[in-house]
Amino acid sequence: MSFLAEFRATMVRSAVKRVSRTDIGKKAYLPDADQRAVMSYAGYEPEPFETGRTIPIRVAGTDAVLHTTYYPSIREGSGRDPEIRMGRGLLTWIREGERLWLGTDSKTVFALKEVTSQAVTADPDAVADAAENLMKFIDIRRLLQRARASMGPPGRRESSSVVFERNPAVREVARIRSGARCEMPGCAYKPFKKANGKLYIEVHHVQSLAQQGLDILENVAAICPNCHAMAHYAANKAELEKKLFDAVHAANLAKGYLNPVSP
Repeated sequence: MSFLAEFRATMVRSAVKRVSRTDIGKKAYLPDADQRAVMSYAGYEPEPFETGRTIPIRVAGTDAVLHTTYYPSIREGSGRDPEIRMGRGLLTWIREGERLWLGTDSKTVFALKEVTSQAVTADPDAVADAAENLMKFIDIRRLLQRARASMGPPGRRESSSVVFERNPAVREVARIRSGARCEMPGCAYKPFKKANGKLYIEVHHVQSLAQQGLDILENVAAICPNCHAMAHYAANKAELEKKLFDAVHAANLAKGYLNPVSP
């Protein structure tokens, strides 16, 4: 599922409008009737600009919050109803031509630019991260509604992906080198025995193959499941990568695995 689809499925109400030249020219975003309905559903109504009130709008999938005014602008002499505008924080975030989604879980207003969502969708891990970040700000009652609506087997979709060919000998030598111990410095992992009698340890490419890492002993570490997850997702993953490179290099030197071996 794309991040935009996750966003729409999570919101109780959502609406989209393309940012127009008028929005930018007037230095105020003019939400249409559907987006005003989203604001109303979240409990926000336009207030005179003079009050200085701002509304917090969360950027979906991030920790960012836009503080924007939401007010009626009187069109002197026009005889028409006041024009509803949004300014400040929101205006500095959008550009002409972008499709801007506003949505709510009934409490919080979220904003999503469709161009950003499309960029995120290109990376499945980025979609998962953005969706996880979105969910942590959603009201628990809405989360329960979505969770309880999930019934039966998941849907399926076809996808194409690149699968790298790996040398099984490299993986096995890494396992032997480690003795089924985690090669992440400082880890006290105690391996469990699998049904086939072997001790469980995972093998990780320190520099990923997708980032032009090589399938060689100097780039492969035997690590526990927890350290494996940290190596991929931890905030200090760059630091962990350096530690693993150094540890693997030292282990290979100690075992003599870097010297030419006769067949």
